[in-house]
Amino acid sequence: MPPINLNESRNTVSDSELRSLQSVALAMVVAVVGSAGITAYLSLVSGGTPLTREEVRLLNLLSLLHVVAAGVCYWLAGALFARRLSPKEEDEGPVDPGTSFHRLRATIILRLAMVEAPAWFGVVICLFAGIRGGLAHDPVYWLNFASTLVLVIFAVKTFPSRSRVEYLFNKMGGAPG
Repeated sequence: MPPINLNESRNTVSDSELRSLQSVALAMVVAVVGSAGITAYLSLVSGGTPLTREEVRLLNLLSLLHVVAAGVCYWLAGALFARRLSPKEEDEGPVDPGTSFHRLRATIILRLAMVEAPAWFGVVICLFAGIRGGLAHDPVYWLNFASTLVLVIFAVKTFPSRSRVEYLFNKMGGAPG
């Protein structure tokens, strides 16, 4: 299958489709980062009292679950992305570029959502700890924001530029045959 250049094939991926994919990726990151910022601010101004023993146990359990969930989600993001990106065996006839682009779009969004999920979990843990005073008295819980940092770095490194979308589109076998 000859590679496709999306700049030459405007009927395959329009500028508006590419911008919509970029907007979705950006919105997913901005929502988490904005919530993390609000959480950090609330925890800094709330002060709070030292956590009770039960709250410490709960936050420790949630933090451990966060690490495990993040590992599973990051692994799944890579595995599902690779699987969905590989050309489908049952596609014997001509490939519809429009359908292929929508499959690629869903694949990119799914991978980002799998990286976004642990970031939201970390923000919620920090929100709970911050409101209860845990971030001020036990700074170790700030580490739950690490998954938000991972999301930001991942989103910057994999942002759907035109050249990246073209590369992935060709790798997926979306070029018309």
